[in-house]
Amino acid sequence: MSVLFTEVTGYGNGRPAPTRYGERSSTVDLRSRRVEEYIASSVDEAIGEMLGQAVVDYFYAVLREKGISRRDLSGRMRLFCSLLDDEFGVQSAAIQRQVARKLFGKLGLEFSHDEQKMLLNYIQDAKEMIRNVER
Repeated sequence: MSVLFTEVTGYGNGRPAPTRYGERSSTVDLRSRRVEEYIASSVDEAIGEMLGQAVVDYFYAVLREKGISRRDLSGRMRLFCSLLDDEFGVQSAAIQRQVARKLFGKLGLEFSHDEQKMLLNYIQDAKEMIRNVER
């Protein structure tokens, strides 16, 4: 956190800034609200690292043809996974696991590989882990 931000706001050095509603926010609260945001960036990174930026751009073009924008990705995960299967075949499972691995890392959660799980299962697991920590 920048020194200027700390001086101007009085927050920093472990002291959380208030949320837009005036309450202080914990790390868990922030993770919970950002799952959807992290999904899109995790997709970008996973496909980009595995297959290159040209493939990321191509896949987003395919998604746009189906009416899915990058912003809508988290709400359309079932269709997204289906399109991954259609476009990448057997490699889809590896891509989904890599997206999940990236997502868990961004959320500060421990990723545990399971051959039976696909991206939708991992997202559900991540949300459940966050809910359990919040209790």
